[in-house]
Formats: sequence, structure tokens, C-alpha cells
Amino acid sequence: MRRDVFAELTEGFDALAGERMVELQTELQAYRDGLAHMLSQHDGEYVVIKGSRPAHFSATYEAALDWAYDQFGLQRFLVKKVSENEAVAHTDVLMNR
Repeated sequence: MRRDVFAELTEGFDALAGERMVELQTELQAYRDGLAHMLSQHDGEYVVIKGSRPAHFSATYEAALDWAYDQFGLQRFLVKKVSENEAVAHTDVLMNR
């Protein structure tokens, strides 16, 4: 019985997660495709990408995020710094079991 309830609650989750990943890949590809042009005019700024195109540029992350929420509400969008160097964060997580 418990397994059936869990399956019912998570039904459709994998499909939704897959759809979100495709959307994120589209936005990241739009960033990569437009990076050379964006660097020439917006280096160091933050870009809001909606779908497959840049929608707005701001001087700060906070300003870009505020603009995106004003325009798109809770819809999906990407905010990323226009930079030649990709920032990478690495975290090791240790779990005791």
C-alpha cells in the first residue's frame, strides 16, 4: 500500500523534471550562442534569458532578478553573468549513515 501511495504522489515528476532540463539546456545554449556578441556590449553585466533569447541586461544580479520577476513572475527564466570565464562552485558533501 505504501509503495502505491508513493508512486501516485510522484507520478509525472520524471516527465516534469525532464521538461525543465530541456528548458534549462535551451537557455544555456542561448547564452553560449550569444556570448561573443554579449561580451562586446555587456561584459560583466547580468543577462536575463527567457527561452532562446536574451531579454534584458542589468548591472547587478539583484536588478536582473527583480526585472525578471516583474516581467515573468514565477515563470522559468535564467539569470547569468556575462563573462568570458565560467564561475564554477565545487562542494564536497559528507554524509554519515
